[in-house]
Amino acid sequence: MKVKCFDENTEKDLEQKINAFLSSTNSDIIDIRYQVAIAVQGEDQIYCFSAMVVYSEKEWVVKNEKKWFFRRNNYCYSSDCNN
Repeated sequence: MKVKCFDENTEKDLEQKINAFLSSTNSDIIDIRYQVAIAVQGEDQIYCFSAMVVYSEKEWVVKNEKKWFFRRNNYCYSSDCNN
């Protein structure tokens, strides 16, 4: 299991970064945690939008000389897997 943390100044930037990560990975997403922090500095309000993506990398294993896909304790041949 792994985590990837994101920290942006706007919700839109955070959304774009998370979507880019999700589209670039072939991992099983376990959870996404979201948080907003607000600080006041003088007359300015500073927002911090953050998220943590918890994921598990998919693994290819060799079984009987063929590439099989290992996903959450189940094996399936690459063409039969539901990605």
